[in-house]
Amino acid sequence: MAQVCRHRRAIAAALSTLATVISAPALAQDQGPKNETDLYDRPVLAVDPGVHTAKIKSLAVDAGGRFAVTGSDDRTVRIWSVADGKLLRTIWVPVGPGNVGAVYAVAISPDGSTIAAGGYTEKRYNGTAIYIFDRGSGNLVRRIADDLPDVTDFLKFSPDGRYLVAMLHSRNGLRLFDRNKDWSKSFRDNQYGDTSYGAAFARDGRLATSSYDGSLRSYRYDPNSDSPNFRCVGEPFKAPSGKLPRDVAYSPDGKLLAVGYYDVAAVDVLDGTTLERVGERKPADVEAVTLGAAHVAWSRDGQTLFAAGGIHDAQDRRILLAWDRGGLGDEKRMTYCAFDGAIDVDALPDGRILVASTAPCLGLMNADGQRVWTAGSRVFDFRDQEDALKASVDGRLVDFAYRDPTSAHVTPADNKLRFDLRSLTLSSPPPNDGLTFAPLREGLTIDGWRNGTSPTLNARPIHLDPYDVARSVAIAPDAKRFFLGSMFVLAAFDDGGTQRWRWPSRNEVWAVNASRDGRIVVTADGDGAIRWHRADDGRELLALQVLPNGKEPAKWDWVLWTPEGFYEATPGAEDVLKWVVNHGPDKAATTLPVSAIAKLHRRNALPHVLDQLETAHALGVDDMSQARCAVQAATHSAKPPGAVLHVLAIGIDKFGDKAGGLHLDYATEDASDVAKALLKSQKGSSCKAASLYADVSLRYLPNDKADSAAILDALDAMARSMARNEQNVAVILVSSHGEMIDQQFYLIPYGFDAGSEGRSIKSAVSASEFAKKV
Repeated sequence: MAQVCRHRRAIAAALSTLATVISAPALAQDQGPKNETDLYDRPVLAVDPGVHTAKIKSLAVDAGGRFAVTGSDDRTVRIWSVADGKLLRTIWVPVGPGNVGAVYAVAISPDGSTIAAGGYTEKRYNGTAIYIFDRGSGNLVRRIADDLPDVTDFLKFSPDGRYLVAMLHSRNGLRLFDRNKDWSKSFRDNQYGDTSYGAAFARDGRLATSSYDGSLRSYRYDPNSDSPNFRCVGEPFKAPSGKLPRDVAYSPDGKLLAVGYYDVAAVDVLDGTTLERVGERKPADVEAVTLGAAHVAWSRDGQTLFAAGGIHDAQDRRILLAWDRGGLGDEKRMTYCAFDGAIDVDALPDGRILVASTAPCLGLMNADGQRVWTAGSRVFDFRDQEDALKASVDGRLVDFAYRDPTSAHVTPADNKLRFDLRSLTLSSPPPNDGLTFAPLREGLTIDGWRNGTSPTLNARPIHLDPYDVARSVAIAPDAKRFFLGSMFVLAAFDDGGTQRWRWPSRNEVWAVNASRDGRIVVTADGDGAIRWHRADDGRELLALQVLPNGKEPAKWDWVLWTPEGFYEATPGAEDVLKWVVNHGPDKAATTLPVSAIAKLHRRNALPHVLDQLETAHALGVDDMSQARCAVQAATHSAKPPGAVLHVLAIGIDKFGDKAGGLHLDYATEDASDVAKALLKSQKGSSCKAASLYADVSLRYLPNDKADSAAILDALDAMARSMARNEQNVAVILVSSHGEMIDQQFYLIPYGFDAGSEGRSIKSAVSASEFAKKV
């Protein structure tokens, strides 16, 4: 009996450690629901200053040149007036955790009545959707989810507005949808070797596409055919100048096809029918990083060919190239609205040119390259500022450098601000008082972290997820741990390189610092926000967004908030922070400013959040409960916002007839009692009772419901639910036997087979597998 008790205590201790990791949330963002739409089921916060807050990924213009449409990683579609650059409408697509809702592609019908949007929508594993919006109302009028196994990277309407072509990620190729047949799929070609980002219609209906498999493809249109109306013409044609052809564009008369490249600063002019090259343009004396000369467009008269991408001059100005005489004549160079690469180019009927850059920035120029208007970013760019983020000993003073988002070019790094959490004031420049400190880089040997994919600690690799890139690092004052910012996460590691917690982020963590008292981690993120995190587990405590407004920097607008939506803001910025509410996959999301809910304005309480390291302690559980209910009522959401407590209780008294007589007397009762107590004390569904959580999700597995498969399935389900909200907390209680087998610790589930060592290992749940699930 003593041996059994030791085993049982060992399980409890191990699971206590694991539960701590979960509540800090250590779950990767890619663990979303696999068989349902992966959308938020309750209101979430977002900053919307009236312009895009993340990279623009796509631009489209109607045939008349009246409306410009942009899609962005910020999960919005925005409609602009081409005449004056004013924002006409913002459409929020249905949003979810991580990148779910990011818009990678937009298209507008030639008559300007209909908008299509696609990207990383709805589902993470089993397909995505394309949304069809009415431009005038912003209503989502059709959701296309037929045969879309991966994200949509490009969309384009045919000249008559009947067909919508979608180019998909990876090797999934092309889909064509027929507007006249309720957007049903009319043609597909999945014989592609890689991702495709480009497609173009000729005015007679012909279609050309590009692919990163290095090929171009041509399709013939036959309006008299029953089905399909499109057919492949010959074999894929090898792109002449580069390995990664990106954009394609037919000249207005369809006689020529221009091809831009991601990997080289080159543009090919091909015969529109045979795809044979008739001209090649390689600009001299320019540099090209990624995006090369990726994006091409013809003037409406077909006399000028435009190209842009990553091409820049010695002053690091991004260049728009123009060649006259049908793309084969003299070269002209113009600069456009931002210091980032162009993501799209479009020529208007009056000869003017629209350029969208990832900055994000949208700008209109005349034919001579003079700017007519610019719709630029209002959020800071913290790239290359990893050494400039400074924090006071307690983290309440933060100094940071920034790039001016209203400038067309990189600005000096000596543009600095200070935010004081004690007085809630912004100042510029920060006083030289010695109260703030740069990130520590001494005490541990960390290399390869600056924009690196293989950082090391003492020459040993630091684990990064596939495709992740390290951006910033700060060592704790005691040198017992360090904090690493990357494209996807903020993570803490001990001095041996073991990851202690991992906080998923939708934005790149460009800079990180640790307060000298060891309690706070401060970050400067890709959305232009400064964030304060709890150093023990990474949980976000506060976020600050500073918004230039045309005044001197010390008088710029700002908004400060907690993850629960409690906020303070300068006059004029209170409507920038909004609740975003989904209404299912078939409707656009809606928004409501936090300023519409009086209970959320808590200026005096916000400075105490860092003192208490938790909003509930700073404001009180009752205030949080009442505020959640107020948000639910104001947004008409089916559920209140906030963290959900996920409880998995496993209790096993009986282990089956092959377990060699193993049994316990009170395991199921213990697990049930603890689960019921948590549910009773923490449930947040009633607005009459104070509770720390918005809701409690309970799963109880007693005896024969707790075999090894059921336990692992329950952990997978909990992981998917946890991924819906980074504030969620999980508690796992296991009351069972444990056993050391071949120097490895195993949890004993129902159905355990003690007949042999091999059977025991096969029927038990290893501690390592359990930890991996967590």
